[in-house]
Amino acid sequence: FAGGEVGLKRFAESGDIGIKEDGAAGRGQPQSPLAVAFGLGGIAAFGSIILDLPEETGGLPTINTEALQVPGLDPQIILSVAGGLGALAIGGYAYVQLKKATEKMIETTKTVAVTGVFLAAVAKLALTVLAS
Repeated sequence: FAGGEVGLKRFAESGDIGIKEDGAAGRGQPQSPLAVAFGLGGIAAFGSIILDLPEETGGLPTINTEALQVPGLDPQIILSVAGGLGALAIGGYAYVQLKKATEKMIETTKTVAVTGVFLAAVAKLALTVLAS
């Protein structure tokens, strides 16, 4: 059954298969672990370039701040605000992904715990039956 266990149960109860209407919001796909790994690898590679750059060139590259000249504002403030907003966006994304991963880990832990207790009870019952 294409709807899985939940879909089969819902079909048995209502006799109807819920199909998403055009334009209706559906559940989003979970983030691919491969995409997360490539993203973290890219961030690590960029960080290593930034950290190694002073050793290779003798200093950090200078940023041409003439394009950022706004009357009454220091270009360093503009760069700091832009960097802060970028860090905030990356931090927010990381927080959401960590929250999703934690929820999934908790659900998996619950499943493993219930299965483990069930198997322990079955093993104890089997030992009791075999012993008598």
